[in-house]
Amino acid sequence: MGSREVVTIYHNPRCSKSREALRLLREQGCEPRIVRYLETPPRPVQLRILLTQLGCSPPRELLRKREAPYLEQGLDNASLRDEVLLRAMSDHPILVERPIVTCGARAVLGRPPERVLTLLQPGAAFPETPAEPGAARRLQEVGRGVVELRDRLPKPHRIAGVDVALPRGGRIARAAVVVLSFPELQLLEQVTAERPVSFPYIPGLLSFRELPAIVAALERLRQAPDLMLCDGQGYAHPRRFGLACHLGVITGLPTVGVAKSRLCGVHAGLGDGKGSHAALHDRGELVGYVLRTRAATAPLYVSPGHRVSPLTALHYTLACTTRYRLPETTRRAHHLASGAP
Repeated sequence: MGSREVVTIYHNPRCSKSREALRLLREQGCEPRIVRYLETPPRPVQLRILLTQLGCSPPRELLRKREAPYLEQGLDNASLRDEVLLRAMSDHPILVERPIVTCGARAVLGRPPERVLTLLQPGAAFPETPAEPGAARRLQEVGRGVVELRDRLPKPHRIAGVDVALPRGGRIARAAVVVLSFPELQLLEQVTAERPVSFPYIPGLLSFRELPAIVAALERLRQAPDLMLCDGQGYAHPRRFGLACHLGVITGLPTVGVAKSRLCGVHAGLGDGKGSHAALHDRGELVGYVLRTRAATAPLYVSPGHRVSPLTALHYTLACTTRYRLPETTRRAHHLASGAP
């Protein structure tokens, strides 16, 4: 669903497995970005990101121990710090295991080469739900580098609202997606899906609880929306990777976060009228806007998710708002998810 994320292969043309992985990608109609890493070695920080995308912790897991520099540089010394290993791999890229293929915020090692095809499956651009909060935060840091804050969306005719309820004591996530025509805001399609909640409630990490159900609901749509407005944060998040960003990265669809409360940032005062807005800044960066969608009511916190600029996020949120505080998209999705009449 949506535009496929860019696939990158760290390629050594002399390696048979690297050549086979490249062949398999092309056979599936995917022309990857090719990085000849022996000619342009990745810097230590890039290697650290690749390790996170691969789900590896120690750099030693990515070292080729049979290459000459391994012993020449004394890398068999188990007491060496990670920084030393990463610098050695950058200085001697032949030490880096191959081929590594990335898509979005996820990467796989093509051994066997067929493993690279898992990145072409729907929803594969981001790893599965992590086992613990620290891993989730690291994934958000990686995902932040994948988020696009420029407009990459068609003129929207189908805008979806996304919301999640947690019935049965929070053990189940029920996601609702409601697709409306734009600009008429007439109902075109609505779907729901339920999935068990497998991640604890931790502010700033809520997307890991809700996304499995949301993705399951999206897969039931007859046609993908052109834009999604999510009930939650987007870029206005301490790690710049709220629900709307996370959902946009794994689907490739343009998304906007429309939250009822502020998670981070500061802003100037607002007027009382509908449409009054102010820039929301966090640590000197524009992360979104505070928008009053109904006179004399509490504002909403609007931020881009993925493939949408801050001003475009503001524009479509206001354009989807009628006489209620919430945009019609997420208002209807909220009612559907909660089972309200």
